[in-house]
Amino acid sequence: MRVFHMAALALGFGLCWPAVGKAELKVEEKIVGPEIVQGVSYAVSAIGTHTAVLAMSGSRFVVLHDGVESPKYEEVLQAAADVELSFDASGFINAERVVWQGPVAISADGKRHAYCAREGKEAFVILDGKEIFRGPAAIGTRPLASLMSFTPDGKHLYFFTPTNDSFASVALVMDGQPQQSLENVSYPRFSPDGGRYAYLGDTPGANKRRVLVIDSKPAGYDAVRPQFTPDGQHVVSVDQSQPGQQTLLVDGKPLLQLKQIEQIALAGQRIALIGIDKDNQRLAFVDGRPAPSSEQAQRIFLSPDAKHWAAVCYSGQSAWVVIDGNKGQPYSGVQPSGFTSDSAKFVYVADSGGRKFVVANDQESAGYTYIITPPVFSKGGGHFYYVAGASPMAGQNVYVDGKPLPVGVRARSFLFSPDGSRYVCIVENDAISSTLVVDGQVQQCSSNGSFLFSDDSKHLAVIGAPPKGYESLWIDGKFLPLPPRISAPRLLSFTPDGKHLFMQANAESGGTIYCDGVKATEFRFLMNNLMKNSWSMDADGTFTVIGRTAGGVKRAVIVPSSDTSLAKMAEEYEAQQAQASADTAKAQADQEAAQLKAAEQAKADAETRAKARQEALQAKAKAKADAAAAKAKAKADAEAARAAKKKN
Repeated sequence: MRVFHMAALALGFGLCWPAVGKAELKVEEKIVGPEIVQGVSYAVSAIGTHTAVLAMSGSRFVVLHDGVESPKYEEVLQAAADVELSFDASGFINAERVVWQGPVAISADGKRHAYCAREGKEAFVILDGKEIFRGPAAIGTRPLASLMSFTPDGKHLYFFTPTNDSFASVALVMDGQPQQSLENVSYPRFSPDGGRYAYLGDTPGANKRRVLVIDSKPAGYDAVRPQFTPDGQHVVSVDQSQPGQQTLLVDGKPLLQLKQIEQIALAGQRIALIGIDKDNQRLAFVDGRPAPSSEQAQRIFLSPDAKHWAAVCYSGQSAWVVIDGNKGQPYSGVQPSGFTSDSAKFVYVADSGGRKFVVANDQESAGYTYIITPPVFSKGGGHFYYVAGASPMAGQNVYVDGKPLPVGVRARSFLFSPDGSRYVCIVENDAISSTLVVDGQVQQCSSNGSFLFSDDSKHLAVIGAPPKGYESLWIDGKFLPLPPRISAPRLLSFTPDGKHLFMQANAESGGTIYCDGVKATEFRFLMNNLMKNSWSMDADGTFTVIGRTAGGVKRAVIVPSSDTSLAKMAEEYEAQQAQASADTAKAQADQEAAQLKAAEQAKADAETRAKARQEALQAKAKAKADAAAAKAKAKADAEAARAAKKKN
């Protein structure tokens, strides 16, 4: 591991980032694995950017967890996987998609890792350096372990292993302990906190029976479509064992019997669903009772705070929305977006007379020809935006909470702040120019759409340029220069306190990471295109990043200086600008004073020379006059002398 400190450097065009003598970045660098070549595979944790690597050591394989090497193995199987589940409206799993597969599983926080290694005809699962499961490397053509992963909370490791009950039977193994042998096993569905799980499977043999397993034990009742309440305390499922009847169960206890149960929605402790009753009426049900005015309901929604419900209903060519029992006006079509994050509004797009309307509760917008971007909600604050206009390519505008922005014909790159109180976007004025809009105010800044809010929503960073100037870093309305000789700058993260900013750019060596404009570390290539989770920000402001370097794959841990911040740097940069302006003004004033003094001296010199010439002329004239007078006197004296002589 290499530990060093980096003082702030002078950067930028003309003026530069302030150089603060005490401001130092603490950077720890460590090679965590070999270069990425054939036979080398990396997994990176979602938090902390920890690595688990399969690499070769001679003719054998080893696993490195954050650079710590395992024993050597004949083979490490491709047993780890990330699986993405998708569900239909009724809650059935309609797709189990393997989005990643590799040899090593790593927990979300990166502290744990696991893999399945083979020696000869036996394979064994290693969890955090210890063996927890062993068996034949394969049963038939099926490997000992598959779809290996950690639970979302990182506390447990699970995988599937084949059993001998049938050619298709498997058992889910949790922390090395096999559970019931089943066929057609669904992938586990976890509670929101990741602490609980449920899955389905069929018992092997001729008399197959569908079994629901909850937290490693058979539930003891027939049910499908299991899902956990948001607090993870209860399991909601549907009993379909009786012909022509379906029963909604909560922890195995019946709540509602219907002919058919369709969509199920959960929020807080409330349950809402769409179902068909004994009279063949399609209704919405909330808390086990029919929802008022919900006949012909097709979809049901619960608000985030679980206090409100909304149902979308269709009948023939007519569609309408019912909110808390209040029926809205009919339209020819309705496309629901959902409740705002504060639960105050249910928002949907409605069609009528060839026009489209955005409706929030019972408040209807003006009619539009096109809704280019349907309503998108902020994560906090209860706000939403959409893009609408006369054409998909022109004549558009952005509407925030139903109000249009003051400029622009086409919008892109809209972003709400984390708390929803602020927003930023780019609106195109014409084919070649665009405008940055922040909180509804037009800024004197153009941008390519690269911007970032701090976690507390108080600060905004933008890669942009002033009306006349170079591409710069715009922070809270103030321009700072980007580091020199870079390309493709990309904002990565503020520290949680909003005082520091990390960014990536391509420099001489490839991918370079900057903190507050100071180069912190550099790579030949970052890992962005090769794997997810190539960087992370910890709660204490520590930034971790991995990338490829000459010695392999490097992880850098960067701690910003406590002696400086973006605000201080902006102040010092403004002071530099003010000092530069003052220096320029002083230099100009000094130059003007020198020019004035030189002019005055030149005038004085000219006057002196003119006076000297005048005096010389006067002296010459006087001398000439004196000479003439002397000559005349001499002549007169001579004549007087001659006259006197004659007289005598």
